[in-house]
Amino acid sequence: MQIESITAHGFGPLIGQTLGLAPGFTIVVGGNETGKSSWHAASFAALCGRRRARGRPGVGEQQFIDAHRPWDGGPWAVSCQLRLDDGRRIELRQDLSGKVDCRATDTELARDVSSEIMVEGSPDASAWLGLTRSSFRATACVGQSEVLRVLDAADGLQQALQQAASTAGSSGTAAVAIDRLEACRREAVGRDAVSAIRPLRRALDRVALAQQRLEAVHGMRAEFGGLAAQQSQLDGDVQGAQAAAERAAEEVRAAAGALRAAELRDAREEPASPLPPARLRVAAVLAALAVGLLVAATVADSIALGVLGAACALLSGWRVARALRRVPPRPAARESAGVAELRLELSERQAFAESARRGHHEAALRASRSEAVRAERMRALPERSEVEEELASAERELARVRELDQTLGHAVDFLRRAQDRVHREIVPELTGLLREWLPRLTEERYVDVRMDPATLAVEVCSISREFRRAQLLSHGTAEQIYLLLRVALAARLTAGHDTCPLLLDDVTVHADPERTHRMLELLHRLSGERQIVLFAHQDQVREWADARFDGERDALIELQPVGVDLAMT
Repeated sequence: MQIESITAHGFGPLIGQTLGLAPGFTIVVGGNETGKSSWHAASFAALCGRRRARGRPGVGEQQFIDAHRPWDGGPWAVSCQLRLDDGRRIELRQDLSGKVDCRATDTELARDVSSEIMVEGSPDASAWLGLTRSSFRATACVGQSEVLRVLDAADGLQQALQQAASTAGSSGTAAVAIDRLEACRREAVGRDAVSAIRPLRRALDRVALAQQRLEAVHGMRAEFGGLAAQQSQLDGDVQGAQAAAERAAEEVRAAAGALRAAELRDAREEPASPLPPARLRVAAVLAALAVGLLVAATVADSIALGVLGAACALLSGWRVARALRRVPPRPAARESAGVAELRLELSERQAFAESARRGHHEAALRASRSEAVRAERMRALPERSEVEEELASAERELARVRELDQTLGHAVDFLRRAQDRVHREIVPELTGLLREWLPRLTEERYVDVRMDPATLAVEVCSISREFRRAQLLSHGTAEQIYLLLRVALAARLTAGHDTCPLLLDDVTVHADPERTHRMLELLHRLSGERQIVLFAHQDQVREWADARFDGERDALIELQPVGVDLAMT
């Protein structure tokens, strides 16, 4: 791919200006307030556009908006003319404000080819390179602020390079996927620790609780069986106590009957007290006279005789009653030995019967209380089938969580092996290119290089065969090493696609004059394979271009302050 021109219809301070680029090495030189960095950003925007997404833009996107919206408030749009490796000429227009009027057109056939590179709602020419917006920026579009991040943000640039390398141009990274899987594993599984609160711990606790409940049910059922046996024994005690009370009551009744019989027998055997004979004889005469008078009165029908007879009868009764009153009372007879024994036996039987009655009452009360406890335990006793189902459900959940943990673990291991494989394949190629370029750039001060396949951290080796981390070298050396790594990545990742141009902004700003010349010579040689556009402000860069550019493949563009027409030499 070759960028023939960039047009800023409205981009920051640039309004309706076009920047023509050479097919080889183009150096765009300008001082402050010439729009140099704006042209670099416009070049990226014209190629890749902006993704169309809902919601508020992210921090980086908002910074891009704030920095490059048209200063005059007009339409925000850029376009570029491209020549692809297959010979097609493409006009690519990006509506950066509305992101609606974005299209890629084959100018020779007047055909819309946006569908070939439509990514996230807008055309992205990096798709023809086998890259994405993010991986293109991480490798082929190097801004001054990103170069300075090498040391200011410890692993910022390495992370971007790792993203481009580990995905071979895709929109994600294996490292990000691993991190997300690990995060998912932490959230969806968690650790097997007492203090953990994630699903694995909850599932383990649920299984343990269900097992405890099942064991408790078994224990409660065993205890319930003991209560049933105890209740049966208590019921037997009640029945025995009731039978004993009934027997005691029967014995009391028998003893009372025997006592009454003995008392009657003793009463019949005792002699009666005699009445006075004289008084009894007078009473007998009066009674006989009364009878005779009454009979005579009846026969003679005489009222007087009847009255006289009644008087005699009353007098006879009075005499008898008086005689009885005058009879002295009979002295109390002594109770016989048999009656005394029976009375004592009755008393003992009554006491035993009362004790048996109380025993029966207490036994019945204990049985009633035991039955109430047993009924309460029965109501509180859960169904064993329900507890077993709860345990089975908890074990299924635990098995699911463990299976998920195992699946995520296998996925992480697979991705790590794949990541290591990609790194081990790409690192030898990158280090091969760096070994070829680094000695020339550093005047043989550093002759070897190696990288960590996991992080792409670069170490360089001096002639003393001592490896040192690139971050520990001078600022300019570290920037140039990582610039070479970007170029090597761009070459590696776009293999099999269109040739990837390089857009570089002030990448020599921290190099000394000698190393700047060597870097320019190296870029000049590389421009024989791919288009390189370098934005710079140093006079020595312009002087080098004046001395070295002599053909149509190279161009030096000197920017004037914003508002003045461009001059191309």
